[in-house]
Amino acid sequence: MFGLMLFLHITGLLGWLGALLGILVTMLLLRKQLGTPDANSLAGKTIRVFGRIAHPSSILVLLSGVYLILQMGLGSGKPFWLQVMEKGGGTIILLAVIFTAVLGSKMTKRLD
Repeated sequence: MFGLMLFLHITGLLGWLGALLGILVTMLLLRKQLGTPDANSLAGKTIRVFGRIAHPSSILVLLSGVYLILQMGLGSGKPFWLQVMEKGGGTIILLAVIFTAVLGSKMTKRLD
């Protein structure tokens, strides 16, 4: 079960970061064309697809990370990066989901 959760954790992380990188590149390329109907339509669709990929992926990362932490125990014999992710990883994920959801909804309203 640990191996499956580790696989889901890494897969979710790749999906989440891939979606973030994809929307970043797309929006940077569309930046000058925004205001035209075609560019606005593409940007709106991109934001919706991003929400469908990134938010479930980030929740998958959070849940599988909690499971992995519980299976590994809460001892102090772990590397520093793992201790930091135990304490701050969940907060970072939750803040990122809230931040991207709010910005995505605001951007979609402005594009419409």
